[in-house]
Amino acid sequence: MQPSEDQMSASAVVPPFVLVVEDEHEIADIIALNLKGRGIGSIHSDTGLYACTLVAERRPDAIILDLMLPDIDGREICRLIRGHDDPRLSRTPILMLTALGDQTHRERGLEIGADDYMSKPFSPKELCLRVEKLIEKGRRESSSAAEIGSLRREAEESRMRESALLHEITNRLVAIGGFSKRLEARAHSLDEDEIKALAREISRGATYLESAASGVRKLKEVEETCQSFERFCDLREGSMEAVLLHKRQAEIKGILIIEEMAEEMVSAPLPVEVARLIVSNLLENAINYCPIMSSI
Repeated sequence: MQPSEDQMSASAVVPPFVLVVEDEHEIADIIALNLKGRGIGSIHSDTGLYACTLVAERRPDAIILDLMLPDIDGREICRLIRGHDDPRLSRTPILMLTALGDQTHRERGLEIGADDYMSKPFSPKELCLRVEKLIEKGRRESSSAAEIGSLRREAEESRMRESALLHEITNRLVAIGGFSKRLEARAHSLDEDEIKALAREISRGATYLESAASGVRKLKEVEETCQSFERFCDLREGSMEAVLLHKRQAEIKGILIIEEMAEEMVSAPLPVEVARLIVSNLLENAINYCPIMSSI
């Protein structure tokens, strides 16, 4: 389901906020003040343990992480974040901030997953500019990941529909083939009523396949145009036709299909052909797995 314009607009104006992990309160205050001047909110932690809690609870847009903390080393916090099970949290942009400004420490920080690195003393303006770039990058990546996830879900739903349709096609063709072979092999010994019954089953199966394919096409067209299906179908109609389709198969196994339809219309925003396909699948499974001489 696509977000509305209002939802997208509301999402776009949510101001970013940053987690500042710094044990020197004066430095943390300077960072917070400069971030605020650029429209970026912040929360502060002076210990690594509390920072880990805030990351999970508040999910900041970026983290300014001091390397030297009184309890947990900044590099260890970075490792914990990058190894988190939640993909969105593990991708949180991290700018590592430290008084240890030599090349070796910088390389180690970047190796364990930091996105950027600044040495103390630092320019507050440069720090804010770098944080803004990290936030922009993080939001782009999150948006891309969400789009990829949506495409994967759509592809999986499409695969499941096609699988269900193929399943129905296979079963109906087997049934049609069976009736046709019986009609061909025993036409001379069947009476007129039996011939008509077999022809009716063949015709019903062929009509159902055409209908099922049409319904799946309609549903796909609706999804491709990103619209909701506004026409509601009466589920009783699809159910009754599906019962007729499987009645003979049920009788062969001695299974009784009890038809109890609601008096009032039971509707769903689906093409009636798709509703029929769903009910048909349910009936087929019930007939295949219920004991002989039972009722469904």
